[in-house]
Amino acid sequence: MQFHRVRQTFLQRLGRVPLRTVLVLPFVLQIVAAVGIVGALSAHNGQRAIDDLADQLLREVSHRIQQNLQAYLATPSAINRTNHSLVAQGLLRLDNLDQWEPHLLQQVQIYHPTILYIGVGNPQGEYRSGEQLEDFSLRINSARDETGFHSYGVDATGQRTGVKSVIPDFRLRQRAEYQSIAQSRQPLWTPVFTSLLQPTLLIARADPILDQKQQFAGFVIASFRLDSIGRFLDQLTIGKTGQAFVIDRQGKLLATSTKELPFRDLVQVRELLPASESRNPLTQATAQYLQQAGLIQPGVQTLRQTKLNIGQQSHYLVVLPFQDDFKLDWLIVVVIPESDFLTQIQTNNQITILLCLGSAGIAIGLGMLTARWMTQPILALNAAAKKIAQGDWQPAIAVQRQDEVGELAHSFHQMSQQLQQSFAEMASLNQALSSSKNQLATYNRRLEAQIAERTDALEQANRELARLATTDSLTQLANRRRFDAYLQQEWSHGLRSQSHLALILCDVDYFKAYNDHYGHQLGDECLQQVAQAIAQALQRSTDLAARYGGEEFGIILPYSDQAGAVQVAAAIQAAIQALHWPHAGSPLSAVITVSLGIASLVPSRSLTPADLIAATDVALYQAKTQGRDRYCVNTLS
Repeated sequence: MQFHRVRQTFLQRLGRVPLRTVLVLPFVLQIVAAVGIVGALSAHNGQRAIDDLADQLLREVSHRIQQNLQAYLATPSAINRTNHSLVAQGLLRLDNLDQWEPHLLQQVQIYHPTILYIGVGNPQGEYRSGEQLEDFSLRINSARDETGFHSYGVDATGQRTGVKSVIPDFRLRQRAEYQSIAQSRQPLWTPVFTSLLQPTLLIARADPILDQKQQFAGFVIASFRLDSIGRFLDQLTIGKTGQAFVIDRQGKLLATSTKELPFRDLVQVRELLPASESRNPLTQATAQYLQQAGLIQPGVQTLRQTKLNIGQQSHYLVVLPFQDDFKLDWLIVVVIPESDFLTQIQTNNQITILLCLGSAGIAIGLGMLTARWMTQPILALNAAAKKIAQGDWQPAIAVQRQDEVGELAHSFHQMSQQLQQSFAEMASLNQALSSSKNQLATYNRRLEAQIAERTDALEQANRELARLATTDSLTQLANRRRFDAYLQQEWSHGLRSQSHLALILCDVDYFKAYNDHYGHQLGDECLQQVAQAIAQALQRSTDLAARYGGEEFGIILPYSDQAGAVQVAAAIQAAIQALHWPHAGSPLSAVITVSLGIASLVPSRSLTPADLIAATDVALYQAKTQGRDRYCVNTLS
């Protein structure tokens, strides 16, 4: 029974499919299935080739970066060993640092620009270093506990030219880095720090010098510019759009191939930039993934390779730890978009798709020709039936066959003649009925048009009456009735939402004197100008300006606190001052001025709108008593 129901359902749905489709579809499905399998195998093999190529490239690039880092960081070590050897041979002394200056200047010029400064210090708190800046200018830096730190300019002959900077409270032996060096018995790296004079990060290699009793006798130090690593990374070819960067175990960015500065400037200080906050989207997303995956933790000691998605794009990633014998622990990160390798694969896929479409097109064409030959007589009968349905009772049925299809065509022709006769009889009856319906419809349309016309006129009259009932005829602002209703409305809204409601009362200064001097006609014109200025000063559709009475105006400001109401009051005062409307009768000013009172509160059930009006009126009174042409605020508790 179950099989029978399934079979019936299948046959019913198959019966809805056009006959041509049923004949063509098997050919198309076979071609698409065969080409699809071939395409899938091709794509799979292509993806494996991409993965192998990306693996080789990532390993090669990361190990090349590792080798160059080792070479770069060997330079400070070699410099310190040289200077240590000079001390051991007695050619330079730690108790006479002046003799070091020519040697230090020569060294920084030799190793520029990878080395910023090279220095030497002793247990007496004396320090001397040679430094060459990015503009090739030379410096001699000198420090003593008694005099602090001094940086001197140096000319081409090595002679000091003057003091460039001074740090008077500099005490070498009190600094944490000096104490770390003095307590150590082997070379060490300082933490990475930013240069205040150069746009780069620095790391210094310090070697303590011990006397014959293995006591601390001084140290030599050389600082390495990490932007040298960035320039090397920038010159690498990492796919088409790949990136490489170096971070420490705290996720701080040390060097990158994107030319981004690995620090950010704060007030009088620079700080290291976390790679997860990089301005480069790919660097930022990669660093965030490393943090989430725990690949920055000290436990990661071997090369790690993985694949990650950034946005809608897949990327290959390799993380290679970089360490030395003196506690230097960094991570080399290389990331390459998968799209850099997909050009050939995409070309192959396009060719496969074109072959698939071509094969499917040929199969569809052959199937359609076959289906047309098989279904042509049936389609002719179908066309004739459609013509009859459209009212053509003389369809030409071009089916000249003697088989079952021919018999069907003959029977169809007889049926169409019988139907034509029946429909002709019904047509006369329908014509009489249609005439009656047309007359009734015409009368209904006329009646509906009259009703609609009178309804529109009545609605327009009601709207005009409502506007006149709430508008001041002189100033065209809202009248006192509209003011009271709107204040009550917004009070209720503020009570429900616990939002601020502010009110401003504005009074034209010495307006009676204006009427006495210019007459009431010009007084009305003055009030119109003031009302227009107030309306233009309001910025929000929810704010309402109304004529409160005489020369007094009220402004209701929903959702406005005291600061917002003060801004509106200042804007109103500025707009009225911009009118420059003359007022010869005012003892205060030659032009029209206004006094304003401001109050703002959050409506509560213990207060009423009248309390807000009274508080605003008090503020207006204060503005008048304090000399007018100003606004005052009444703060409600």
